[in-house]
Amino acid sequence: MSVENELISLLEEKRYEEVLNRYEALDNTMQKTPRIRLLRVNALRSMYRYKEAFGEIELLEMTPDVLIERAAVMIDWCSDHLYGNCQAPPYDIGKFLREAVKICDELICVNKFKLDAIYFKANALSALENITESRLLLHQATDESPHDWQLWTQAIINLGNSYQQEGRFIEAIENYLTAINRMPAFSMGWSGLGSGLSHAFYHMGGEDKCPIYAALYCFYKANQVVDLQDVRYVNAIKTGLDYVLSLFKVKPDMETVRLFDPLKQPDGPSYDGHPFIDFFYNWATNNHMFLNFCLGCKQCENRFRDKLLIGSLISQIEDCKTPYNLFSYFAEIRREYFVARWLFVKTQYPDDYDLGFLNSIYEEIDLLDYASDDLRNDLVKMCLQKCVGVLDKIAFFLNEYEQLNIPHHRVWFSGKGSKPDIFSRIETKYGTLKVPDFSNLNALKSISTDLKHPYFEVCRNLRDSITHKYLRVHLDFASVDSLRYPGNGESIVKSLHEAHHDRENPRNYHVSESHLKGVSLRTLKMTRAAIFYLAGHIRLTELKKHSETPGKIIPSLYFENIRKR
Repeated sequence: MSVENELISLLEEKRYEEVLNRYEALDNTMQKTPRIRLLRVNALRSMYRYKEAFGEIELLEMTPDVLIERAAVMIDWCSDHLYGNCQAPPYDIGKFLREAVKICDELICVNKFKLDAIYFKANALSALENITESRLLLHQATDESPHDWQLWTQAIINLGNSYQQEGRFIEAIENYLTAINRMPAFSMGWSGLGSGLSHAFYHMGGEDKCPIYAALYCFYKANQVVDLQDVRYVNAIKTGLDYVLSLFKVKPDMETVRLFDPLKQPDGPSYDGHPFIDFFYNWATNNHMFLNFCLGCKQCENRFRDKLLIGSLISQIEDCKTPYNLFSYFAEIRREYFVARWLFVKTQYPDDYDLGFLNSIYEEIDLLDYASDDLRNDLVKMCLQKCVGVLDKIAFFLNEYEQLNIPHHRVWFSGKGSKPDIFSRIETKYGTLKVPDFSNLNALKSISTDLKHPYFEVCRNLRDSITHKYLRVHLDFASVDSLRYPGNGESIVKSLHEAHHDRENPRNYHVSESHLKGVSLRTLKMTRAAIFYLAGHIRLTELKKHSETPGKIIPSLYFENIRKR
């Protein structure tokens, strides 16, 4: 085995001290080639010896492979300093990070280094507190790196961390689950999942006990598999474990904790003679589409239910109407989500072409485009339309709940152009949402911000095209140049002014099947998360009001657990 291959093998096994010892034993002149020296830099970076790594990098010729390692050292050095794991670099940190971003921008155009450059740039932007742009780059990295195991794993964990940073514990939990399902021995996946579940327990008012037991299991598991050389990981796991244990009056025994292993797939309910219902429950459970946090918990049947209680709403004695109106609005939000979820699952069911099920949702039939060749595509369209509609309904609910008194025609979940969204008005009311009391509102605001970025904005653009019945679904299309606006779309588009109605770019009126399904599933998951954040905000606000407002009435109106759509 060559020296280079030997060092690569040692690096893969995380035997960093042996890499350095083997390097020192080499002949100074002939064997310490630039490639060998770069492997030494990699080992030094992995051991948090950034000053030495950076000094070695500065002596090498700045080829692309050296530049990407240089950017990695700079970004990791700054990030670890911000987390308190090492001394600060002797440079202006902001300038240092921006230089690293510039290197990554140059290397994104080089195919060999594209994904690494995207990943490291995302980390640099996160350190510069450009969280939204960082997260969207991580989405790109995970979308484009299914075969690069190490990069994908690191990107998916950082994506979870990014969501967690903005209080979006639902999306964080899903990313951590994805990571540990693919790599069960990955300590930071377990630690991140434990952190996400403990956040869910706190920000949902501690109503459901399953998350905190599952969080304890995750931290125990992380502690078992962590590499003790990874100091930052060890410290993070210890902090998380101590916090979760502090939430128990009596430490639970391990036999009980093991019942909350999130990787265990629970047995679903069985409905003899109803294969679609079996399929529905299995698909919704495996894709975490129910409104609960039970995951693999076998302690109760809530894993197959939409167990989301917002409790009761406190009002002035003379105001009996408002809380019941708000309950009605929230019930409509939940119902729209149930229908959207049901429609999407229907499109995934391979053996059912019977249209009789439309009788159960007859009020939706008017949304169908009967010119379509494939009913399934129209069900996906309806799902997407309803999901975006749920987000709009959340904005209307918040307008009433927060007593903002904004005229309904000016209420937007995510504003377009200069139009302010609902969250800019809420921030005006409270001053800031970046405090624990408003963490759920901040999570909703983060979703609103994402929807203004092209990666997510496409869901609204497609919804608009569906509403006007101009969207056409193709098995696939290679070039947009040959596409034209369907029907009379081109003449109508002349009177519209939104950017996505640009007559020179009809792409928003044509979509492939796979892209439409991907966008719809992404939006369905986002809608589920938004309902959780809304419910969490209501619950925590009402608990606070309950303790601060004696002499009020408390209407006792709860949602029941719902098993069907």
